[in-house]
Amino acid sequence: MVKNRLMHFLNTNNVIVNYQYGFQKAKSTLDPLTHLEYAIRDTIIKADYLIVVFLDIEKAYDMVWAHGLLQELFDLGLRGNLPIFIQNFLSNRTLQVKIANFISTKYKLENGLPQGSIISVVLFLIAINKMFSKCDKTINQIFCDDGAFWSQHHLLDVAERSIQDTLNHLTQWSKETGLKFSVQKSTYCIFTHRKTQNLTLKLYNTDLPRSYQVKYLGMTFDHRLNWTKHIRILKEKCQKD
Repeated sequence: MVKNRLMHFLNTNNVIVNYQYGFQKAKSTLDPLTHLEYAIRDTIIKADYLIVVFLDIEKAYDMVWAHGLLQELFDLGLRGNLPIFIQNFLSNRTLQVKIANFISTKYKLENGLPQGSIISVVLFLIAINKMFSKCDKTINQIFCDDGAFWSQHHLLDVAERSIQDTLNHLTQWSKETGLKFSVQKSTYCIFTHRKTQNLTLKLYNTDLPRSYQVKYLGMTFDHRLNWTKHIRILKEKCQKD
């Protein structure tokens, strides 16, 4: 009931950004996958460069800043019993660890969203809703905590500057919210049939690794979009079954 009322408020006021596809009515992984595949095909047809950065948020649910989330709900204009319920839901939570017959003492959780709760998913969407709010030089999309953004241009350095500008904004957003991107698991890929060199893209002043094949929302994209790797993986799964 609480989840439905919260979603009604968010949908009525168009709160959730339109490039968030996770847990949204009439949206699925096919939407961001189709948009990305179209951008890659358009790049190849035009002989351009498409730089895509795939983001991974470390311990996404566990790192949500509870006070910041409640402040965001207030800024959205949410009043009455619903925000009070959410505040109580996030307050005075504890955890214990059990190994064999031994149980640890209780530890109070200052931040984070409870795993497995139906309302936690919606609260997480609100927590990351402004992730790309100042990133207008790139095309951005999110599926829950899986983020990706890209820039297409016939000059590689122009696309690179747009990507770095977005990375700078994301770094600042990360510092303000407490959510952190994993530099090791985040990566970039250059989709093109033209020759390329490695780029110096920095997140937290650390170079992002380059990948030539990326698994994104269950599909494996290679930098030339020939689907060879994806088909091979599907074949191996079918043979195991």
